[in-house]
Amino acid sequence: MITAEATHYPNHMHVVFIYPDCEPKEIDLPGTDPVILEGRGIKMLYNETRAYIIRKLTAWLKQRMFIFNEYNRPAAHRDAAKMIILLGIFENGGYFQLCERLADNRAIIESLAPTPKSGHYEYYCNKILPILDFCQKVREGSI
Repeated sequence: MITAEATHYPNHMHVVFIYPDCEPKEIDLPGTDPVILEGRGIKMLYNETRAYIIRKLTAWLKQRMFIFNEYNRPAAHRDAAKMIILLGIFENGGYFQLCERLADNRAIIESLAPTPKSGHYEYYCNKILPILDFCQKVREGSI
């Protein structure tokens, strides 16, 4: 998942967010109090992680909806649409709540997975399952 590296300077903190599959994002947070700066950095990390989870899952679910529509699987299409709506609820906040809901709905999300023979299975294993595992660990408090 996303990690962050922070460097404190006398009048600001430099933060680098490191993503699993794209370029790092660098931000300077002005201020002198390291406790306040670290709190702001942690909040930004939660926001970046939440946005990443929503972006990856929404794109994947839309792809799955297309497949379910092509193969006339209305129940699976409906489940994917419900998950997209759920993700939309957390688009502007609620990092911990998002992970909680995804952990609650993991079985539904896993039921939408492609078969191992599918060309999309590797993406599911390398991108979607790690997100679900991460959210489970957040829910359990181990992260």
